Amino acid sequence: SGCTRQTKFVPAAVKANITEAVATEADVFDDYVDPVAQIEGGDSYTTLAAALGAAVDGDTVTLLADATLPQPMYTLSKAITLNLNGKTLSAEGDTAKTAKLLEVVGGKTLTVVGTTAGSTVYGRINVGNASQEGNLTIQGGYYEVGAQTVVHVNGNRTNSSVSITGATIVSTADNGIQLNGAGTHTIADTSITGATAVYLKAGSLAISGATTLTATGAKGPVTEYNNGSDPTGDALVIDNCTPPYQQITGVTIASTVTLVSANASAINVNARSGCTRQTKFVPAAVKANITEAVATEADVFDDYSAGIDPTDPTSTQEVTPTAEDIETYGSAEAAAIAKAEVDAPIGVDADVYKANFTLKATANGDGSYTVTIDGFSPAMEATVAADAADALDDEEPDVAVPAGLWYKIETLDALGGTDENPKAGQSIGTPIPVTKPTGTTQGFIRVRLATAEITD
Repeated sequence: SGCTRQTKFVPAAVKANITEAVATEADVFDDYVDPVAQIEGGDSYTTLAAALGAAVDGDTVTLLADATLPQPMYTLSKAITLNLNGKTLSAEGDTAKTAKLLEVVGGKTLTVVGTTAGSTVYGRINVGNASQEGNLTIQGGYYEVGAQTVVHVNGNRTNSSVSITGATIVSTADNGIQLNGAGTHTIADTSITGATAVYLKAGSLAISGATTLTATGAKGPVTEYNNGSDPTGDALVIDNCTPPYQQITGVTIASTVTLVSANASAINVNARSGCTRQTKFVPAAVKANITEAVATEADVFDDYSAGIDPTDPTSTQEVTPTAEDIETYGSAEAAAIAKAEVDAPIGVDADVYKANFTLKATANGDGSYTVTIDGFSPAMEATVAADAADALDDEEPDVAVPAGLWYKIETLDALGGTDENPKAGQSIGTPIPVTKPTGTTQGFIRVRLATAEITD
């Protein structure tokens, strides 16, 4: 090409006309290397990186043999179709199959075609980065990575879409795919397996066809990272957050979809306001598109409710008890209270938290009830360490209470408090979170002294 020697390329017309009667390729072309990739309608190249480097927007690059991409992660900023053609693509030197393989940026779309049997990709694919958009379309093939998520959309992105059809995706130790940035995300006729199968934080997601999401990881909380979450053990995590990260605009799950979790929930929904987790709220767009063919709300959203906000004295919840609920709890009012939810702080079990509140249900005349917080009760006890100084000091004991939380001292005469030893037999403040409702001055959770009697 321009009289510049290309030592690793033999034109097909030459190769085809060298016969065994003349010599083997190794004898005639002592520097001959089989091409690895070819630009459709154009040249062949001995590395995939060289083919991608020569390709322009709209080109299709087809693998002719198993290929690798150089490390660190290869960056692609062209609209390219990569036809795996039954071959395997991995990161150079990545025998453990744990590498970040490539990222697509520049607002371009990478389309990976793996419809030929044997088409395989090992490594993570990043869609967009901190400053640039990107898009990914996967059509068939097998994709696997360990200690990474297979597909990762950057959380800063506002228009980076992922479309997956007819593929098998496996992460052996992380989220199968992680959709942190906003875009129009679709999954159809695809099997995704991971510690959490799919994590969604922004944009819209439509799951359809014979798609199966399988979670194999241990049950855990949704972590408060700005660019994703550690695995939770749930098949699908819907984690809604306002800017600077982009809010979820809707989720559609067809009745043909299967969600399986070995250790946690089929779907874990966390809605946030300003990234403050509200465990008891499921966006209407999510609720409306979960069908009975997938699971009932009770199965899928085991904590479903637009719950009562304990920091807002005007907060209420409408509950309509079923006949079964009334039979279970003895009355419609008791059933409404039992079915109502109280929004819990981050990291606090909602059912445990609810036990610290007294609720009131008011009939609305149509079978529904309006449930409100009517007071607080010392439902939980815990043991903490205390010394003689705590017992004899007239001041409040030195027990750490997290910022923004509160407690109240209670005297327990049965434990022997006296004028000389006033703190013996008293409970003290608690580190168990109890958010103080606006405008209230009562309520506590009792924490009993480890030492019932202190005589020193």
